[in-house]
Amino acid sequence: MKVAEPQTRTTRGARGLRMAAGSILLLIGLAGLLLPFLPGWLLIFVGLTLLGVKVPYADRLSRFAKRRLARK
Repeated sequence: MKVAEPQTRTTRGARGLRMAAGSILLLIGLAGLLLPFLPGWLLIFVGLTLLGVKVPYADRLSRFAKRRLARK
């Protein structure tokens, strides 16, 4: 059984920074789908990858997208 380590200030800060960056990239990527000068799909994938470390739905979406791209 794995014992949970107490979160230090640094790990909480890094997690918060990762979550903020992933969320911002995801939102900019969604806007990029409508705007012709932004690479929307690329930003969405990067945002999902950043969020996928701690957010289960983002990890599932990222794996689904990778499987779909591998098929084409």
